[in-house]
Amino acid sequence: MKTFQKFASAMLLPVFFAGISIFIFSCSKDDEKPIPVAYTCATCNDTPDALAENDGSTKGVYKGIVVGSSGTISIDIQNGSSTITATMVLDGQTTVL
Repeated sequence: MKTFQKFASAMLLPVFFAGISIFIFSCSKDDEKPIPVAYTCATCNDTPDALAENDGSTKGVYKGIVVGSSGTISIDIQNGSSTITATMVLDGQTTVL
């Protein structure tokens, strides 16, 4: 048992000191960088367009982007009314579908 304890302490001692030396050399104030300011969208809505009463159903407002030309699409399915409308803005031109 004494032999095992000596062997175990001899094996763990270098690992212990290696861990300390890595910690000491890795902590440096020269590596501190300023935290970048998070992006904030100025034109985005802060409140949802869809009504909360439509949660859990297929009714509501669906939005997406159009790839190729820059554009967006918005589909309103019975969100507070009995109509279904779609609006696409493509390269600055609005089209009701």
